[in-house]
Amino acid sequence: MDPIRPEFELLDSAGLEYHRWVADVETTLVAKDYTATIKPSTAANAVPATEKEKSNALMFLKRHIDPNLLWGYHHLKTPKELWDALESHFGNIHDSLLPQLQVQWNEIRFLDYVKVNDFQKDMLQLQARLDFCGTKLTNAEMIQKTL
Repeated sequence: MDPIRPEFELLDSAGLEYHRWVADVETTLVAKDYTATIKPSTAANAVPATEKEKSNALMFLKRHIDPNLLWGYHHLKTPKELWDALESHFGNIHDSLLPQLQVQWNEIRFLDYVKVNDFQKDMLQLQARLDFCGTKLTNAEMIQKTL
């Protein structure tokens, strides 16, 4: 794999997909054996991350962040600092996202779509985001919205 090319979507400057991005990063860091660079272990026999591992993890994180967003964090020198700063900034994104998602839910209409698949895709994405924010949509609500 090309070392410059991102392995998954970048964290956008609005942080709308922050939690999906976190899951992708954590999975990849486990595979690369860099987890200790962002989550140091408290176990007595834990080996601390080397400077090389920290540098590789920092480069990896920066490669997966939107360049416009990265400008605000370019001064951070360790992956742990960057990880914590992003979590502090986007960790509660659902609080600000919920009102916007509720407006989208109220405005989405089946008749506004040319293709059924496009409507279904947008509905499922909206359902997943609302679920992430703590608002569960029932099957009855989904059916009612379609009708």
